[in-house]
Amino acid sequence: MQRDMELIRQIAFEIEQATGDTLSTKIEIEGHSAEAIRYHCALMHEAGLIKAEPTANLRRGKKNFWISRLTSKGHDFVDAARNDTLWKKFTAKARETGVALTIEMTIAWLKQEAAERWDLGGTGSE
Repeated sequence: MQRDMELIRQIAFEIEQATGDTLSTKIEIEGHSAEAIRYHCALMHEAGLIKAEPTANLRRGKKNFWISRLTSKGHDFVDAARNDTLWKKFTAKARETGVALTIEMTIAWLKQEAAERWDLGGTGSE
């Protein structure tokens, strides 16, 4: 299965809105299977975006995740990915270049774009 940054974004928004711990099987994103969501929760856990404990579904042999919260890095991702204009620019740029982007690269690019919009890069006139 290929990594889908848009799905990771949507899952992160769902976790941010959760009022308590949640099981990855409780997350539903239209157009995506439970397996795809479970796989992307695993990627998010490995990348340090979510605080989660793997759990085994013994009947199906599938690994789910008991998700307690976004990590600080997860909040950075959500905050950087929240702006739809920046997100669309990012995804267009990714398609245009054909470069496979990591979660770290995604966060860095979105933060840089936001900083430039707010002139936080120290390149503006003082």
